[in-house]
Amino acid sequence: MPIDRDATLKSAEKLLRQGKLEAAIAEYVRLTADQPQDWSSVNTLGDMYVRAGQPERAIAQFARVGDHLVREGSLAKAAAVYRKILRINPSDPRGTRGLAAVAAKETPRAAGNTSRPEPVPADPEAMLKAAHAAQDAEDVHRACE
Repeated sequence: MPIDRDATLKSAEKLLRQGKLEAAIAEYVRLTADQPQDWSSVNTLGDMYVRAGQPERAIAQFARVGDHLVREGSLAKAAAVYRKILRINPSDPRGTRGLAAVAAKETPRAAGNTSRPEPVPADPEAMLKAAHAAQDAEDVHRACE
């Protein structure tokens, strides 16, 4: 039987106000297990894991959100989520690969010309991280772009 999202969120908020972070996390885990496409709750769960000092669990949640945002075409939001991952762990491959995926989608090819990308204003930090990710993957062409 599906859980009541609103009641679960209220319960989690109450637990947070009471300083019961682990219990609030448990509520969000229940919620995201029942409703895995509730991206707002997945992101909040990641934030809670950060507060609880559980960076790997936080990164896993943020990577899910970022990947979803890329698929949805919300590239700026996805880049922000991947940068969040890199603030937690600057060498995490999910963050660098995610930024590389965003950068690749932000660099459209000119119609009929697949040899040179069109110049697109982009976040220089994201582009640099994407270039490093491409370099790590030994994709020299993508790293140079």
